[in-house]
Amino acid sequence: MQPNLSQRNHDIVQLCHADASIEVVARQFRITGNRVRQILSRHARDRQAAQRADRLAEALRAADDLDRTWPVEDLLDALALPTPTRRALEFHWAGKAVPANRVSLRELMNLVVAPTSEGREYLVIPALEVRRVGGCGFRALLNGIQRLNLGKVCRKEWFERFDLEARSWRIRGGEGYYWSMPNPIRRAKLPQ
Repeated sequence: MQPNLSQRNHDIVQLCHADASIEVVARQFRITGNRVRQILSRHARDRQAAQRADRLAEALRAADDLDRTWPVEDLLDALALPTPTRRALEFHWAGKAVPANRVSLRELMNLVVAPTSEGREYLVIPALEVRRVGGCGFRALLNGIQRLNLGKVCRKEWFERFDLEARSWRIRGGEGYYWSMPNPIRRAKLPQ
C-alpha cells in the first residue's frame, strides 16, 4: 500500500473510532461509504490477525520445545509471513505429506537453515529450493523467527545455526547457486 493511502486509511479508522459517521468520513475523503466500511473491516481483520499471531508466539515461547509439533496454520500465523511465502510453505508441507498437518520448530529451522557441518564455510538454505519462496521469502522467514523471540532452548538452537565467525555468510541456494550477504545475527546476541 502506498504511504499516502496507508496514512489515509489510518486517519479514516481513527475518525470512525472517534464516533464520526461513515457518511461524514466518506465525504471528507471523497470516497464512498462502502469503501470506508471496507477499510474498517480490513483494519479489524488485520488487528485480529496480529492478536492471534501474538498469542501463538507466546505459546511457542512458553512451550520452548524444538520437537513439539504445531499445526502448520498456527506456525505460519505466528510468523506473520507475506501471503506468497505463506502459500509456498503451505504447498511445500502439503506436498511432503506432513503427518496430521503439523510441523515442529526444528523442522522449520531445518528448512530455513540446515544444520552446518564441520569445515563448511557456507550455510545451506533449503527454503531457497522451495518453489516461490526466493530471497524475499527467506528474509521474511528469518525476520519471522527473530520476531517470535523464542524461549531459551529454542533460541540457543537458532543462534547455533548462525554461529559463524565470518562477518558475512556464503549461502548455498538451489542448484549450486552461491552468494554472500551480511550476517544479521551476531555471536554477541547468543544467550548465556
